[in-house]
Amino acid sequence: MENLKYIPFMIFYSSIAIFFDVYFLLSLKQFIRTYKLSIDYYTAIKYLTVFMFVVAIYSIHIQVFDITPGYVERYIMIAQSIWYIPKFIIVPVLAIYNLTRKIKKYRNKFKPKLLLSIRQKVKPIIEEPRIALQTNTNFQINQNLSTDILSKSIKIANKSQNNKLIERRKFIKNSSLAFFGVPFFTIAKDAVDSTYDILINRVTIPIKDLPQEFEGFTIAHISDVHAGSFVDSTFIDSAAEMLNKFKPDIIAATGDFVNFKQDEFDLLHNAFSAMQAKYGKFGCLGNHDHFMDKRDTHRLINKIEKTDMHLLINENIEIKKENKSIFIAGSDNYGYGQTFGDFDKTLDGADPHSPIVLLCHDPTNWEREIRQRRPVDLMLSGHTHGGQAGISFIGKTITPATFVYKHYKGLYSDFYQHLYINCGLGTSGIPIRLGIPPEITLIILTKSQV
Repeated sequence: MENLKYIPFMIFYSSIAIFFDVYFLLSLKQFIRTYKLSIDYYTAIKYLTVFMFVVAIYSIHIQVFDITPGYVERYIMIAQSIWYIPKFIIVPVLAIYNLTRKIKKYRNKFKPKLLLSIRQKVKPIIEEPRIALQTNTNFQINQNLSTDILSKSIKIANKSQNNKLIERRKFIKNSSLAFFGVPFFTIAKDAVDSTYDILINRVTIPIKDLPQEFEGFTIAHISDVHAGSFVDSTFIDSAAEMLNKFKPDIIAATGDFVNFKQDEFDLLHNAFSAMQAKYGKFGCLGNHDHFMDKRDTHRLINKIEKTDMHLLINENIEIKKENKSIFIAGSDNYGYGQTFGDFDKTLDGADPHSPIVLLCHDPTNWEREIRQRRPVDLMLSGHTHGGQAGISFIGKTITPATFVYKHYKGLYSDFYQHLYINCGLGTSGIPIRLGIPPEITLIILTKSQV
């Protein structure tokens, strides 16, 4: 099973999730005690935490054993993401805050006693004023009246002050509860935005010895649609409409058209049929396109090719413009339990003196098979989803993909050879994106000046 390679990471992730859950619950319990809130809040969240952890274990299970989640499971996993991801922000902040308080408390506890004794001994000497008064009955009566009035005034002032304190505490409680929920609502909104708001990346790539006739040649690159990720075709239909506005020379789709079943592609049929490109639509297969028996994979291939997309399965095709050529090659999937790709066969017959664009789903093949080994100018890949969820910090994106892949998204170059990894349109596993939006890449080829 291809996803077995994720088991160490998933164990690590589960351990982190347990730690964050426990720390979060302890902090929440202290928060509720401090502000004297109902213990029912803690009880409800405790049981919800246990439920979400069980969902997390189930998510790992379906990843490892390639089980197709139903609609109910997808929505539960979306809720799981909204539940866990804010904790990865909240808990470190809480930990730093609590650590700072403990350090301060420790420092105050062991201050030199001499300094404290000096502070206690050195007090300002203030002499009480000595006022000589003549006592008489009238003065005594006036004094008693003044004392009664002052006492009542103080009681009224104290009552007013107590009411203000009560109102202030109520405000602090309500504000604290509201603040507590802000990260979760924020993450929920960002998750929806990141899952369905398509990012258009325009990338100009210099190609050595690119013929003048192909200057400005455009490739619309999509990947990892994962048809099983969507309830209906609305999203992919809008993606196709968006893509057609660019009027690309070719469309390149680098695998994982479905999640687990060939009939999932039925949802994509109209959108893929509607996609238009001047010199054609080309694709290669991904690992998920083989997560079925051979007969179903062949059915999937037939369905894809009925949309006028040319699947390049260990083969290449020549595109000519005024007697000049570039070659579009496509390998079958190769990596982690799947060895369907044959790179020698894929490039057989392609002129090494002409630009070659290779469609290859798994980007790990760039280091293993292509870079400084074969005459490929540009390799287009997907597979990583860019991590699918990430947090931007000091100009860098922190994502789970960095633990698994050396190259996980965007453009990488080594002199005249280039790799571009598309973040994909769909989702795998947890059906949500956060900070890593779906992507359509518009690649513009230009002649290298060096």
